[in-house]
Amino acid sequence: MIWKLLITLSILTFAAKTVYGSRNRRFNVIMYSIYCNHTDTVLRLECHLTKLATDRYVASVKFMHNRNMAQNSVAHAVIYVRTPRTSKVVKFFDFKINVCDALSMSTYPIPLAKDLFDEARRTSNLPYNCPIKGNYLYYMNNYTVTSELLPAYAPIMNFSFILNIYEDDKLIIASETQGGTIPKA
Repeated sequence: MIWKLLITLSILTFAAKTVYGSRNRRFNVIMYSIYCNHTDTVLRLECHLTKLATDRYVASVKFMHNRNMAQNSVAHAVIYVRTPRTSKVVKFFDFKINVCDALSMSTYPIPLAKDLFDEARRTSNLPYNCPIKGNYLYYMNNYTVTSELLPAYAPIMNFSFILNIYEDDKLIIASETQGGTIPKA
């Protein structure tokens, strides 16, 4: 009986290290670009992407709205992926959430959304609830992107992460970040 327990624990430990351990990832992340655009209700929006080293990038964003953001504002995140073996683009992730709800949540039903938002919290001055104040500069400095953000079993692929913000059902911010995974050398 004890052998079965030891073998099961060994298998689970190996599986956890394979799935979650960054050393076992067979790929690095490469980031190609970040783009952002806004409407007149946004006074300032800047997006920057910097490569620090192989498999290590930082993104920085600054944002200022001309008035308090509406309580019904919605964030819509979509991730499209394409693997080298196919020319077909697949929608991998599609998530809409009220901005106020997103700010006040401490847990997320989708692990990838949790990881993305935890890093945003760590690197930004976003409030933990509404309102998002007008004429106040919000920022996200040095949002870190590495292969650890993705599961170890992720394929070699190109991806496009689109984040759009809507206020009163009108698009006010459109952003797109493009990148991929490449085999480790």
